Amino acid sequence: MKYKLFALSIFCFYFITSGLFSNPLTEDKFAEELKFIDVSLKEVNRLSFDPKKFDERLGYIKASQKILASLEPPKFLLPEEQTYKILDSIPSSYIKSNQPDETPFGTQWADIPFSKEDFSNIFKMVLEKNKPENYRNVTLLAVNGLFASYDPDSKIFSDQIQQVDFGIGVKLRSDSLGRIFIEKIDENSPGEKVGLTIDDQILSVNEIRVTGKNPEFVEGLLEGKEKTKLKLGFIRSGLNSEKTITVSTEPEPVLSKNLQSKVFGKKSQIAYIRILSFNNVSEDKRSLDALVTEEFKKIIEESKVKGNKIQGIVLDLRQNQGGLLNLCISVADLFLKSGIVTDKKEKNRSPDTVYASPNQITDIPLFVLINFRTAVGAELVAGALRANYRAVLIGEPSYGSAAIHKLSIHPANTMNEKYFLKIWAGQFSLPTGESLEGRGIKPDILVSETENGKFPIRKRKKGNVLNPGADLSPITFQPLNSYSKEMLLKAENISKSVSTGKNHSEILLNKMMAAVEYLLLEMETR
Repeated sequence: MKYKLFALSIFCFYFITSGLFSNPLTEDKFAEELKFIDVSLKEVNRLSFDPKKFDERLGYIKASQKILASLEPPKFLLPEEQTYKILDSIPSSYIKSNQPDETPFGTQWADIPFSKEDFSNIFKMVLEKNKPENYRNVTLLAVNGLFASYDPDSKIFSDQIQQVDFGIGVKLRSDSLGRIFIEKIDENSPGEKVGLTIDDQILSVNEIRVTGKNPEFVEGLLEGKEKTKLKLGFIRSGLNSEKTITVSTEPEPVLSKNLQSKVFGKKSQIAYIRILSFNNVSEDKRSLDALVTEEFKKIIEESKVKGNKIQGIVLDLRQNQGGLLNLCISVADLFLKSGIVTDKKEKNRSPDTVYASPNQITDIPLFVLINFRTAVGAELVAGALRANYRAVLIGEPSYGSAAIHKLSIHPANTMNEKYFLKIWAGQFSLPTGESLEGRGIKPDILVSETENGKFPIRKRKKGNVLNPGADLSPITFQPLNSYSKEMLLKAENISKSVSTGKNHSEILLNKMMAAVEYLLLEMETR
């Protein structure tokens, strides 16, 4: 009872200090938005691979976290996922405790009850603080918060969401304290050109302090019309003070050509093929595996005309977060002549082991580039090629997601809008039988993407229904017969010595290619 009184006093504190009742909210409208949330949850239970996985209490906490982070401070703060903690309504400047399991009053978060009713009170409060045209956006935030308890990649979205064409090319994340960090930077983007790097903490955008905000909200501040000037305040690990830079928005880099290729190498001829996603995006509807095959044959023929011979292939899957599972399997199969590609378990289907066909397009030595943003289907490709001893992996440990998702139309359509549900409906495993969920794959040759050469600690799940009690260390494989440990270590050291290139992205790729070239030359001299 005392905890309920504690929670109630928290709400009263916020109501008094925030001018809550500034916008009248009708009961009918509130009931409509709540119904939309309830229907969404029923769809999760109907479509999901394992409905029992959903943790209702944690879901409502995460939903509250999402919607409260959209308000201007002072606001409630919520702790990070899987901590079974509750709300803290005291403004961030008043927080006296940095202990993750303790409230500012010394009470354990886990001891304070939290329910759907508590969420409803917060949900109503946040709607009251918004304009009516924003109600559905708040509702979608809440639903996605609920889904995050079930699976971080399951979500709901509207077909009327418009893509912004101008930005600075960064993807953001937040931590349990609400701090905003750069998780990804596009190559040749405005952000990279002004010197921003992964794991920089963004403090402000045009004088708006962003700590405690949703990463999506802050990404919105970084978008606009072409050549919009943005003033960013940030701090970098190892620096003691905030730095300020000005960056202009530009069109999305024309990186967006899904398949890119060229020939590298001074002493060796190396075919370089980059795939940004495993989706069919060609105008003539040709499948991705057919396009990769065509691209590879084109490189081979052009090299022959010049009197050269392709000695190695680099398949670049950095930043690739998967796509259609059948395309991932087909592309992996191109480079295999036997063995298992993957095992699949999907809702309402028998387990399925997928074997490689004997129609391998080439046996030329293969190298696959991966990083922390290499995820899901792209990890399947890298893992299948490595587990079958077909490729050397170079880069950072991959993300660690083995979920198969299905897309369906949300049944609660209103105002002529169509909503889609992306729901976790199955899982795949590597040919070794291991699930990379929450773990990822460790490369044979480690090349850091950070300018200081370090590998930041990446947040991974400690255990879930896909891989209960998973070891946090990424999956490793037995050494390839073609390369000794000494050769791989030498290649890694060679990559560290490379420092030439127009920008960080080019230097990084040159590091990786130097490692590839060394291994190819070593194999030739054997």
